[in-house]
Amino acid sequence: MFKKIILWGLVIVVSVVVIGAAAVAIFLPKEKIKEMAMEKISSALNREVTVDDLSVSYFGGLGVKLNGIKISNPDGFDWSQFLEAKSLDIKLQLWPLLQRKIFVDRIILIEPKIALLKTRKGQLNYVFGLIDSVTSSQITEDLSKESELALAAISFDNFSIENGQIDYVDDSSQIGLNIFGLDLKTKLANPENMTYQIGGNFNTDSIIIKKSGDSDLNIPTLAIASSFNARIDLEKKQAILSDSEIEINGWKFEINAGIPNTESLDYFNLEVASNRKALSEIIALLPSEYNYIPDGYSATGDLEFNAALKYNSKAKEKLKYNGNADLYNLKLTVDSLNGDFEIEQVKIDFVNDNVGLNIIGGSLDGNPISGSVQLSDFDNIHIDGKINGTAELATLNKFLPEIGKPKLSGQANFDLACSGHKEELSKFKVNGKIQIKNRVYTAETLPEPIESFQLDIDISPKNVVVKNLTVQSPSSQFSISGSISDPFPYFMPGFEGEAKKPYLKFELVSRRFNTDKLFPAAVPGGSETNLAELPIDSLPPLPLPD
Repeated sequence: MFKKIILWGLVIVVSVVVIGAAAVAIFLPKEKIKEMAMEKISSALNREVTVDDLSVSYFGGLGVKLNGIKISNPDGFDWSQFLEAKSLDIKLQLWPLLQRKIFVDRIILIEPKIALLKTRKGQLNYVFGLIDSVTSSQITEDLSKESELALAAISFDNFSIENGQIDYVDDSSQIGLNIFGLDLKTKLANPENMTYQIGGNFNTDSIIIKKSGDSDLNIPTLAIASSFNARIDLEKKQAILSDSEIEINGWKFEINAGIPNTESLDYFNLEVASNRKALSEIIALLPSEYNYIPDGYSATGDLEFNAALKYNSKAKEKLKYNGNADLYNLKLTVDSLNGDFEIEQVKIDFVNDNVGLNIIGGSLDGNPISGSVQLSDFDNIHIDGKINGTAELATLNKFLPEIGKPKLSGQANFDLACSGHKEELSKFKVNGKIQIKNRVYTAETLPEPIESFQLDIDISPKNVVVKNLTVQSPSSQFSISGSISDPFPYFMPGFEGEAKKPYLKFELVSRRFNTDKLFPAAVPGGSETNLAELPIDSLPPLPLPD
């Protein structure tokens, strides 16, 4: 399809050049030139082509200007015109024409409006007459001989489109695209035989993408500015894009790409590097269905990345990619938790089905935190994570039972690791250490408050070793040591009711143990209730096992 669009464009240019050259030779009047031009172009495109006015000049070269040019649509399309433009201005150097070469000083298309249409039956209005009647093998043959020879002789200093508009409508998929304020300025050089160097700028004021029907797209309006530099070798059938940039709504990307064989397209590579951009602005670029930040969560910060992608249709793994990204000054807020998670930098490395994240300079509510996460096998995501630091115990209050309004305060030091598949959270393997010193626990159901407690535990997937749990209340003091077998998934929020209750073996040592205070006669259910008749779980929530 792309070849066809190139070919019909060349047909127009070459037709005008031929007619202009004939005018120089036989000095035809303007109306005769106009008639011949319209006849040739219409015949080549198999479309009705009209112009309001045509002028020819010879000063400083051969110039042809078409005013009010229109190219019609074929039958069966709602829109009457495929293209209409205020003017098409072409100027060529005369001396190269005598050497069977075409050097264009300028091709300027002013205010074109182009309609690209696809019907429900798959008919296209941007496929043209004579080109359509030629088989793909004939196109290849023609392009490799006469057309390529013609191409090799063309250069231009300025090909421009000013204030263009493109409307794309696909009735089969109900997708529409509108491009407004399109400006293009390019320069084409022919430094070597069958080789082209093309560079320039492409800008649009706005691109609007719409989809009608049940599944509407919610893509914001896009503004694009770009500069490009490409080298195309027709003989070797290679294309290289280098030192090119594109800016989408203020987010800039540097782009390099290569296609070793433009005919087969069985291999290509692409490199992209972005500048730093605010997360909020990046999220605003995405359709709402691709915003993966859930309700109750918010994130601010800046992101930059670079990535490389390689495609090889003949390889077992056709598509390969790698790269890295950096998040700076990241701030995560969760409505249900106290404090914000702030990170100076998150370094992200990715290659194929693996992503690694490393947290640098993190803190939670002012307490230091560091860690890393490794994600692999995107079909069934496997997570390996490590985290260590200090956290406020008050953060855990939301996970405690509502009965008795229990509250924790103080800080905990932790060094934890976990491993498992995302869809099998209950089977996660957890390892690490937790230490708590001189902290407070209160609850309305406690016979007396716990003035301080200390905890030192080692965690493994099969056991939690309680190295020390020391509790101090106004009337008592005691210490527990032991181990808990099969701690998971019971201790994971959301799985308590589904998992069997862990089993604790322990030793208790106390210098002062006031049973009257710790186990009063007044219990939930009334003062006359016999403790022995109550379910074990209904006893006051002391930090003791059942």
